[in-house]
Amino acid sequence: MEQALHILIEVKKLEQIDVPGGDVLKVANLHELDKFGEVYFSEIRGGFIKAWKKHSQMTLRLVVPVGMVRFVFFDEGAKRKLHDVSIGRENYSLITVPPGIWFGFRGIGFDLNLVMNIADIMHDPNEIERLDLDDIEFNWGDL
Repeated sequence: MEQALHILIEVKKLEQIDVPGGDVLKVANLHELDKFGEVYFSEIRGGFIKAWKKHSQMTLRLVVPVGMVRFVFFDEGAKRKLHDVSIGRENYSLITVPPGIWFGFRGIGFDLNLVMNIADIMHDPNEIERLDLDDIEFNWGDL
């Protein structure tokens, strides 16, 4: 089961272009997106944790253009970690997460960290399930 989830969650390196005065951070082009619903940003301060959430219909495409964020994905049945990845400017990547996977994230940059989601559907609060932080046992560690 663990191997199957690693296959479902795709982590793709993204291009950064060095430009005097500020870099260009590429994310995606239309040919790479099978469906598009909306783009939204979620802020998370360093040391804070937002967990746990599962989307029943939405595919997430997560990018961290500012700061650094640790994402953890869990197997619902076994309640165990199956994938753990940190992305941001130092590991500039796109994480694609299909529906049905529990996840949480922690700001590991020291100030404001910014998560962008390129969702395949519009936000619908009825397709989201939430658990309290303590409902899934996981040690997020110290900063």
